Amino acid sequence: MSEFELLKSICTSDNHVTAYNLYKNNRSHLSNYNIVIGSEFGADPGLSKNSILFQGFNVLNLFNNNKMLFLDKISIENLELYGNDSIELLPRLLLDSQTVRYIEAYIKGRLPKFKIIFDYLVTSKNYDINPYYFECVNKISDILVAREIEQTLYYYEIMDSIDLQLYLNTGIINSELSELEIQFKKNSDLDYIFNLKSDVNASAYLNNLYKTSYTLLLKMIDIQFNFGSSSTSNKILLFLEFLDTQIYKMCAREMILSVLYFQKKNNLRFFKEIVLHRDGKKILSSLKRMAWDTAHIRFAENNYIIGQGIGERYVIPSFLTNDSGLADIIQKIPLKSIAIDTISNKTYPFYSIDYFNLIRDYSIDSNSIYTKYFSVESISARRDKLGNEKSNYLDNIIEEYEDAILSK
Repeated sequence: MSEFELLKSICTSDNHVTAYNLYKNNRSHLSNYNIVIGSEFGADPGLSKNSILFQGFNVLNLFNNNKMLFLDKISIENLELYGNDSIELLPRLLLDSQTVRYIEAYIKGRLPKFKIIFDYLVTSKNYDINPYYFECVNKISDILVAREIEQTLYYYEIMDSIDLQLYLNTGIINSELSELEIQFKKNSDLDYIFNLKSDVNASAYLNNLYKTSYTLLLKMIDIQFNFGSSSTSNKILLFLEFLDTQIYKMCAREMILSVLYFQKKNNLRFFKEIVLHRDGKKILSSLKRMAWDTAHIRFAENNYIIGQGIGERYVIPSFLTNDSGLADIIQKIPLKSIAIDTISNKTYPFYSIDYFNLIRDYSIDSNSIYTKYFSVESISARRDKLGNEKSNYLDNIIEEYEDAILSK
């Protein structure tokens, strides 16, 4: 059994005891891998636990379980020596752009119903506005938008430095910092965004992350528009061929999402605006917002989980949001498990929905699909093609599909 097949056996196991024993008995072959499995047995992720808060606001982690089994060298050794493992977890609430803007509105007195969420944030303190930062990178060059971002960050820093006792006792929102200190922190936030924009590697990573998400959604819509009367199986095959020959990546979450869209396009809240719109410009505007949702999820899968500081062996990300579309794809396509190569920092997500079982419902030979798109040879061929492409190769694909949608 190859290393990846062994990982897959552990990560797709339906029994936590089987997964544990497989990892324990093969740990010498998997010493550089940490595995997190959504399970009814294991550690409680605390604030990152799935929960409904108030008026559409939810905390949603990437798993469909509220406990997690952690398999790594330290965990196995602790269990063997002491019979238990004290997992050092750091819950991390990821705030999307809409939530960050609600903070500003609440402090200004314009959104009193946000109080429950505001209270939740200021008492937890374990939040992260990277999703907001990332969405600002390509907008901050516009002077008017930059002023709006600056103002929003100012109010965010007031919340982040709130005099908590004063607020809890009186409801008055004051920062513990001076005005000068608040301005300094706000300017540091702006510097961070501009640095993301000017840093060649960071900018390239974020652009590729977003453009890949956007391109895949464009293709789903293109297939549905042009082959709406075709069978679901034909649409699935068209999307797979696109991934293989034009994107050079087989993106698992989007593969599952595409099948759910092609089979029940009116029942996915994520696509509700697309179903309603007939105007090409409005469709593209909606797709650009939706692409950030899938990009943020992929970033969370790729860049959290392994803790970077003292006392945080794992960082468990969850989204605090009232975006029904974002909630829809997290809930419809939850992680079953995720393996992390601690040397390369590469992550291998496995989802609760098995793609190959899903497509068997449409009389598609999953074995032939696996051979065609997931063999060692096909993976190597895609890697070579991607390496030969120009850095802006997605731009041409995006332009082609945008033009097609606008011409409808």
